[in-house]
Amino acid sequence: MSTTTGLIWPIKQTFVEYIEGMNDGDVRTDGGARRLEDGSFFFPLRAETPGGQEFGGAVHFTGHYGMLALSIAEPHLEHRPEHILLTIADSDADDGRLAFAEVEDSTDALVPRLTRDGADLFFDNYRAGTALDHIVVRADAPIEHEEV
Repeated sequence: MSTTTGLIWPIKQTFVEYIEGMNDGDVRTDGGARRLEDGSFFFPLRAETPGGQEFGGAVHFTGHYGMLALSIAEPHLEHRPEHILLTIADSDADDGRLAFAEVEDSTDALVPRLTRDGADLFFDNYRAGTALDHIVVRADAPIEHEEV
C-alpha cells in the first residue's frame, strides 16, 4: 500500500448506502478519485494555492433508471475570511464551480454543511445547512482501494 496527499471524504454515508441499495444504483469513481476500504472516497491533491487546496477526481452517483445522476467532481477547499468553502466542478456555473458546502473547521476534521446550491443538487432531500460527513485532508492517505 502506498500513500499520497489527498482529501478523504465519505460524502454522506446514508446517501451512498441509499444509492447502493437500489436495483440500478451505481457509484463510480474516475479521474484519480478512489474508494477506500472503509467506504470513504479519496480525492488526490492537485494543487495548493494561497487561497486553498484543489483536489482531483470525481465520484458519480446514478440510479432511478437515469432520473438520478449526481457527480462530486474536483473538490476545492477555498479559504475565505469568514469560512472555508467547498466548491465542486459544475459546467453550468458561470465560473465552472458550484459553492457546494460551507466548512466548519473543528479540531480533528472539517465539517461541510450544504449551501442552498448544494441542497439543490439533492432536490432538497437534504436541506441547506445539512451536515455532510467529515472531511480529512491527509499527507499520508492510504490509496490501496476497492474499485467501484
